[in-house]
Amino acid sequence: MSRNPFLERLADQHEAQIRSTLNNLEADIISQIGKVTDDSGVLTTKISIELRNDIRRYMEQYRIQADTLVRDYDQIVNSFMEEFGELNIPDKFKSLTEADLITINQLKFQSFSGFEEIANRYLTEINANVYQNAIAGKPFNEMVKDIRGLITGDVDRRGRTMAGYASQIAHDSVMQFDGQFTVYKAKEAGLDKFKYTGTLVRDSRDHCRLHLGKTYTEERIREIWSGNWAGKSEGDPFIVRGGYRCRHTWLPIVDIKEDEIPEVPEEDIPNILNDKNTFTYDKNINVNEFNNALNNLEGQQEVTKKIFQFINAKNITTLYLPRSFSRKTVRQKYINNINKVYKNNSNKELPNNALIKIGRLNGVTSKKEDFIAIFADPKEKIDFSKANIKELQNNVEKALNEAKNNNGKYILKRGTDNARSLSKKITVLGETNDKEYFAELFSAYSLNKKALKEFDEELHDRMEELLDMAIKSKNKFTSIEF
Repeated sequence: MSRNPFLERLADQHEAQIRSTLNNLEADIISQIGKVTDDSGVLTTKISIELRNDIRRYMEQYRIQADTLVRDYDQIVNSFMEEFGELNIPDKFKSLTEADLITINQLKFQSFSGFEEIANRYLTEINANVYQNAIAGKPFNEMVKDIRGLITGDVDRRGRTMAGYASQIAHDSVMQFDGQFTVYKAKEAGLDKFKYTGTLVRDSRDHCRLHLGKTYTEERIREIWSGNWAGKSEGDPFIVRGGYRCRHTWLPIVDIKEDEIPEVPEEDIPNILNDKNTFTYDKNINVNEFNNALNNLEGQQEVTKKIFQFINAKNITTLYLPRSFSRKTVRQKYINNINKVYKNNSNKELPNNALIKIGRLNGVTSKKEDFIAIFADPKEKIDFSKANIKELQNNVEKALNEAKNNNGKYILKRGTDNARSLSKKITVLGETNDKEYFAELFSAYSLNKKALKEFDEELHDRMEELLDMAIKSKNKFTSIEF
């Protein structure tokens, strides 16, 4: 099993954390400038020079956050060693040595240097900008625009912002650290074959698409990576991989004899849920069985991978709650653990009013908060291991056929002939509003995309496009048009 899902999630989290830190840094600098401008809103050159100490102090927020992120790389080491330990290699290579720890610290220092370089560069640029604006006598609101243009890029300006550089470094450093440590340990164990692993997104480079899932020797990898392609970054192929923001990595491979090759090669199947992003009030609700059920859906592996990417890109937390959760006493019993899981996953607090049970719904979500809540009780005996996957997919196909023929249990009120272009409803419920319409389409797509494509190829393609857009979007929820 590839560790790519973990690496992608960590890279996305680090990128979000560094952006949040820079938002705070920008706000603090602007606030301090506002305090020292004169009554006319202008800053004197003398005060602009004195501000440098304050700006340097605020920049320490960024350095502290960068140090915290780099310390997180121990998780990368642990994840790699867990996977590396399953290979058929001598036991002495399956644990960390003193030399390994020294190498890890050196790699961490190298990663932190990238963050430090950005801090020094933009500290100089910000100080110079403030001083030049003071000389020019620019009013406070114009100075604010310049500061925002430099740090977060909320205001258009030429050149790349600090947030642009820092967020890329936060993302790429995770993958590059993994690549460096991977090849270091592989060589130590005498391994020279590597598999290029990961998932594809809509804008994946053609180079990555060509080589994904393939195994090469180190010599062959270096030969291939000596070529040119769109988006290539110069450097060691085990570090730069496909280029900036590449989400792929190398997996060491142990030579196996022909008779040891499994009949069905193992594929990288994602787990939608894990202990980090899921709260269950009932210990009998097994999220691993849920993952197994999804991964057993025939013909759905690529869709499942995309859903996995969306769940992790948005840090969505899944909450299994008792149906009595609307009662204050029940809510108080679980709320602390719910908040703990939510905060660990999304790095933010869950508002007190976010979880509201409405009517007799089986679940709720929120436009603003990143969670999906499912209501269930122990008496319902949720057991995903007993899910009849084939019947589930057949029922989707049946519902689609009934909608197409306008007959059966879910006959439409107006009929598909009167439906607007690209808006063929599947059930009566889909006619009530756009959200219900999208929900039933997504259910069909996530369970039986083949049947949806036969029902309406244009709708199928639109769902593919929407999911790709959702993965790359900054928002969990947005208005859509069909």
